[in-house]
Amino acid sequence: MNLVHGEIDLLTAITNVGLALVAFIGALYLSVFVRRKQWKRNIWLFFFTVMFIASLVAAVYHGFEIPPYFRVCLWYAVLVLLGLLISSFVLAVSADLVNENFSKRAVLPVLFIFLIVFVYSFSLKDKIFAFAVYQFLISAVAFIGYSILALRGQNSLPGSCFMALGSIVSIVAMAIQLDGSLSISIIWELNHNIIYHFVQAFGVVLFILGLHRFYSAR
Repeated sequence: MNLVHGEIDLLTAITNVGLALVAFIGALYLSVFVRRKQWKRNIWLFFFTVMFIASLVAAVYHGFEIPPYFRVCLWYAVLVLLGLLISSFVLAVSADLVNENFSKRAVLPVLFIFLIVFVYSFSLKDKIFAFAVYQFLISAVAFIGYSILALRGQNSLPGSCFMALGSIVSIVAMAIQLDGSLSISIIWELNHNIIYHFVQAFGVVLFILGLHRFYSAR
């Protein structure tokens, strides 16, 4: 496979790889430094792992010249992975805001919602729009929930401040993605996809810091 020649596509692929690296660090932290294999740890590990894979698949999609049929397959693979990513985030947040038993019982309903969003996306010209709205709404719920816990103090949920910040950053990232018009010229032309990757990577770093604060306090 040959690299694409378009500067925007190459930068999009590179920033996808950067997002994958941040996700890998999160997965590595949970795998190596968190020994207690309870539900919360496992679902966040799944979240980071899916983000790592999805980002690499997206990097291939944007960065290489590939046959049209393979490109279509990769695009739908990205949609499926994005749905699993958002679903795992829902379960991870529900484990914190409610409890782990509730999160475990929510697996099937959350997967059913993912299926509905996935099927609905077929009716849209911009198929990622449905997933972006879904992530936006879930991040908003997470921000409100973690903010309440943060205001109660760190004894309520250590790291909740970082989790709230990560959630609001994710909301900003999805707003950039949904708007689709933002672009910045800094040496290169950075379109909304590239800016989204930078902002979302920062949000993921905040989630990692929140998890570190939580497990360090235990």
